[in-house]
Amino acid sequence: MGYLKTAWCRFKEWTGRHMALVAFSVAFLMTVFFGWLLYSQVIVPSIEGPEIIVENAPLQTAHQNNFDSLAWISIPDTIIDEPVQQARNNEFYLRRDAEGKEDIHGCIYADYECHLDTYKRLSRNLVLYGHTFSKSDYAGGFKELHEYQKQEYGQQHPYIYLTVSDAVLTYQVFSVGCVDTAKDYDCIYADPKDTEFQTILDKAIARSIYDFDVDVTTEDSILTLSTCTGYTPTRLLVVAKLVDVQPAGGDANM
Repeated sequence: MGYLKTAWCRFKEWTGRHMALVAFSVAFLMTVFFGWLLYSQVIVPSIEGPEIIVENAPLQTAHQNNFDSLAWISIPDTIIDEPVQQARNNEFYLRRDAEGKEDIHGCIYADYECHLDTYKRLSRNLVLYGHTFSKSDYAGGFKELHEYQKQEYGQQHPYIYLTVSDAVLTYQVFSVGCVDTAKDYDCIYADPKDTEFQTILDKAIARSIYDFDVDVTTEDSILTLSTCTGYTPTRLLVVAKLVDVQPAGGDANM
């Protein structure tokens, strides 16, 4: 009994000397407990695929309809204004619409090797594909990219906007021209090394139908839009460089 009394006295003496520490410990434990209690009452939705945080943007709705919708492309004053899909290969969306349903017209989709789920993981060369139906009344896809072969049109539509999950990206066109898919396959490399990337840029500038007077270096990131022509082995490429990044909410530069 004397032992217990001695221990109790020592405990009171210790707490008296370290009252501030005891008070802090109690407050900390209460904060943790009530924080856990509050969190346990919150219902966290389960979302498959990358989280989309864009506010008041078509991308958010598109992503809810199809988790493969990872971006939204828009060229002002054109018909190009729709979601961008991405699958594990380049064949899946070749003849499917933006919701994944079979459709001969296909949709706009990213090369499967590209990273575009967030700005921080953006590929050095972001490659997007879309069909052209010249003998059809179908107006979707990348049909209007052919208008860029007219210099006046290119001057009037110099910017391409791409919204990803966390940012709105502005690209400036610097090249329009055709490639032979059997020879110029390096133009669709998603993340080339510096030497390869310089070759891609040099080829893009050399093939351009006219000079956009836009400087581009290996320090830049580019967007390559590819669509078919009337000649099977040939593709029309519109290439642009990243010139501005805004957070999805539009508050300030990232």
